[in-house]
Amino acid sequence: MKALIIQAVAGVNNLPEMQVVLVDFLRKRSNKVHRVGYVAGIISSEGLEKIPENTAKLEEYTVLMSQKYPNDAFFSAAYVFTTSVYERLEEFRLPKEARDEAFKGFWRGVLANGGVTDVSFTPRFRKSTGARDEHDFTIKLGLPHQFIMQSRPGRLIVRNCC
Repeated sequence: MKALIIQAVAGVNNLPEMQVVLVDFLRKRSNKVHRVGYVAGIISSEGLEKIPENTAKLEEYTVLMSQKYPNDAFFSAAYVFTTSVYERLEEFRLPKEARDEAFKGFWRGVLANGGVTDVSFTPRFRKSTGARDEHDFTIKLGLPHQFIMQSRPGRLIVRNCC
């Protein structure tokens, strides 16, 4: 799924365009699999120096969800916002507060506009301003969601909710 998303968003330079492209991709993908799940977790809320570590962990959870549920397609921000995408995005050059609001609006639009059938929240998602907002918005939309409780080597424990 990661390679397909990278290909789909190639050349995108701003969040509004990214949202249109990603939502279109997810809607098309949802016709080919049982469900399309978004994996939400902490990336930048602990500071810029923790982004690589948090992104790697988020990607690991996304891969493990795909392995646990092979008939479904999972993605996360780690699949959408690669280093090259960050370098191109106009919004990444905004002051932190404005950037955070732009990304919240982006993810709300992705969740609300179809394609995503459910959301999985990683451990420590509550430490993330963005992931907490996604959780609240997921509940508001009535999207099914689950909590990844922990990861053992090669294995996830997931608690379904709502």
